[in-house]
Amino acid sequence: MLKVRNLIHLTHVLADNDQRREAERFYLDVFAAQTFYDARPMPGLERDETLTLIGKTQIIPMAPIDETSVMAKDLRNYAGGFMGIALKVEATRPVIKHLEEHGLHPIWAPGYEDVFVLTRRRESCNIPYEFCAVEMPNDLRLRTEWSPDWWRDSHPLGLEGLASVGCAVSDLEAAERFYREVFCFEVVGRGEIKSEQAEAVVVRSADLNLELMRPKKSGTPLAEFLERKRAGFYSINWKVKSREKAAGYLKSKGLNLVEGAERATLDPSAIFGARYTFTDAARIIG
Repeated sequence: MLKVRNLIHLTHVLADNDQRREAERFYLDVFAAQTFYDARPMPGLERDETLTLIGKTQIIPMAPIDETSVMAKDLRNYAGGFMGIALKVEATRPVIKHLEEHGLHPIWAPGYEDVFVLTRRRESCNIPYEFCAVEMPNDLRLRTEWSPDWWRDSHPLGLEGLASVGCAVSDLEAAERFYREVFCFEVVGRGEIKSEQAEAVVVRSADLNLELMRPKKSGTPLAEFLERKRAGFYSINWKVKSREKAAGYLKSKGLNLVEGAERATLDPSAIFGARYTFTDAARIIG
């Protein structure tokens, strides 16, 4: 059985390093993010990235650096949006065995099979997943004095934490089956997400809620995302103390918002295609 301990990080891909640095400045200015490690390129990982915390959620702005590398070409498919999800596990070899038993073909860097293993995005609902058995370098969350409470109690967003990650899917039943049977996620909700005009199933593992969303009609941002890109990592959804106060703060920064039934959505053009929503609802669905 595949058992996840916790969410490690989410990746936001930018087209180049100029955009990446601008995105970092945005995260620092708007979210009061904390950066704690710059990852330098290495063979097979031809990218620049900065490990960044917003509350206890780690987001990694990432950009390719070698246009001829395999990784750079793959990153280009995601530039202007989110890409992958990393999950902490006790050990990677049981994960490799579990995935292979379910027909997947996991990959890893030679000599690092005890450190991390990756899924092929086409085999995991068009999201590349990383299962990692080690901690991130210099991770502030591991320090005894560190706390995410400041974002909730003192920052104008009143950020209580990550509510969920939105995933666009064209086949809701198949996606639910994959997460339930292969990744061993628990189904915790079904219904409609009105702000996205979508049918949804919410699945959970450890501290990560995934909203699997299928558009109910064409012409919505979710439907256009599926048509323009493909199924995959669609949005990061924050839980705030007061949606009204959070929206007021974001507008004071000169940012455009779309107010929905349950959520306020930041205009993705503000930060190179990343889609962030803010809700004060107690439940994701219903």
